[in-house]
Amino acid sequence: MKKLILSGIIACLLAPVFALTWNGVVDNTSKLSSNDDFSALTLEQSNGVHLSVNAPFNSTGTLKFVAEGSFKYKLTSNFEAKQSDLKMIADLDLFKFAGKWTVGKGIIALDLGRFMISDISGNVFAQKSDGLSLSYDALKFRVGAYAGYTGLQNRLNVTMLNNPQNDANFYALTAGYVPVMVNLTYKTLFETQTLGIQGEAFIPVNTEDKTNYAYCTLMLNGPIGVIGAYTLKGTAGLSDFKNLMIDGSLDFNFYLANTAIMVVGGEFISFEKDSLHYFTPITARTITTDPLFAGGVLPKVSFIYAKSNVLASVTGKGVLGVIPQSSDEMKFHGVDVTASMICNVFSDLQIGCDLGAFIAVDKVVKDTIKENKSNVYYATLKASLAF
Repeated sequence: MKKLILSGIIACLLAPVFALTWNGVVDNTSKLSSNDDFSALTLEQSNGVHLSVNAPFNSTGTLKFVAEGSFKYKLTSNFEAKQSDLKMIADLDLFKFAGKWTVGKGIIALDLGRFMISDISGNVFAQKSDGLSLSYDALKFRVGAYAGYTGLQNRLNVTMLNNPQNDANFYALTAGYVPVMVNLTYKTLFETQTLGIQGEAFIPVNTEDKTNYAYCTLMLNGPIGVIGAYTLKGTAGLSDFKNLMIDGSLDFNFYLANTAIMVVGGEFISFEKDSLHYFTPITARTITTDPLFAGGVLPKVSFIYAKSNVLASVTGKGVLGVIPQSSDEMKFHGVDVTASMICNVFSDLQIGCDLGAFIAVDKVVKDTIKENKSNVYYATLKASLAF
């Protein structure tokens, strides 16, 4: 890693001065969340600064070095408990060499260093990682591979499986896994459809849990005439090559005029029953704000609007799931609703907000004395200024 950082610094110094560009962003995030009766209010406040540099090595920009660093604070205040937690977080968010070369009728692309990487489902591994990505993109197919190491990431910025939980500030290492991914995409199935397949393995290195994880994903998408498109994804996973986990989703996108899209679909997350187990990804993600969700079915309807400087969306999900330690049968637990809007006020100023709620339809036992609904509400205000 030290050699990689040194090479990047040297590359910046040797790059042509006229080609070197840099920019920055100052941002703010304020999130207020609450439980059912608003007795447990929590405020998460964060401000940060991000600086990035781009140093191309040729006039076309196909060979370049890019980097981004950030510093922010995150204050979490629990009003009910009268407790606050302040974190100072420094990170190297991006640090890579990128190159593209035309070979035959396709393009070879290479990324080396620290950058965002995601599997084709986006549900297993979607985060920063240090490694090497290599792909060949032709007219009818694309083939790619990735290998890296997660253990040098800052766990204060990355939420991963088996991350250490001890208190830390500024920079603390994540759980160490060696991810290996290989994928193949065929772009002209039945002329207009795209078929993709990917295999993934995650080998533990410096983590207390020595469980190996393996996943295989199939993806199929394409147009539905001129009215929309669909995406079908299915992932099967194994922990230690014996515990079967499944994640599957199907979405239909319908175009409404020229400014809106309606999405109708759903997702199935396996749960603990018989030979199936709860689907465990490497990168944690928020499937639903239902605090008791442990697998089940999530039908959804979304509306997305985009015009000029405004992007807005509303999503409603039904939560049909199991309740841990209560039943292994699925039942309708509640409705998850989210809404978001982003507005580019000026070319360098962006503001936005997120609203969300999970409305439970049944009660769950919190202790031996009373019962409460597991409702959740939150509101987030965001702003960013580029310079």
